[in-house]
Amino acid sequence: KDTLDCINNANIGYFYMHSDKKYLNPKKAAYYFEKALKINPYNTDCLENLATIYYNLGNNSATKNMLLRLYDLQPNNFTANKGLGTIYWLEGDDKKALPYYEKAMSLYQDDDDLNSKYALNLMKVSTDNYSTALVYAKKAVELNPNSGDNLFILAQVYIFAKNYTRAKEYYDKALALKPSIKDPVVEQELEKLLRDY
Repeated sequence: KDTLDCINNANIGYFYMHSDKKYLNPKKAAYYFEKALKINPYNTDCLENLATIYYNLGNNSATKNMLLRLYDLQPNNFTANKGLGTIYWLEGDDKKALPYYEKAMSLYQDDDDLNSKYALNLMKVSTDNYSTALVYAKKAVELNPNSGDNLFILAQVYIFAKNYTRAKEYYDKALALKPSIKDPVVEQELEKLLRDY
């Protein structure tokens, strides 16, 4: 009976998480996944889905809690490693984020978002990492050339690599795809660097 209750609650959670707009309801989905977890606290699918829901709702504390539980059960889980890397990165703890990103990269290399975040994280840990960061930032753009975020991160890495012309080129491409990334500080820095270079 418990197993059936767990499955039924998880299925209702999936329904509310993946339905079209009429039935899409992340908070209801979370409610049913939480009910399923009370029955079976080791259900890694529920933990993954809850981490995704809480992240999308902007609840980083709950996201982190789910990801840590998932990581404890499956330390080689891609979602747990990438997610914890991202949470620590968002918290400003770049050194703590790095090993999770590295583990996620060892599990799956073709995630453009991961390549991009890993590249930026490497730069934040040490600007001496720019040549390695450049490899991952370029790969992110290669995997998804229509991502303004990936192009913006590549532009930032080029700034650290002191290739200001390429940085400006990729910043302009990023801006064309995603105007919301406009960053006056980066623009002023690029103008100054290009002028002085």
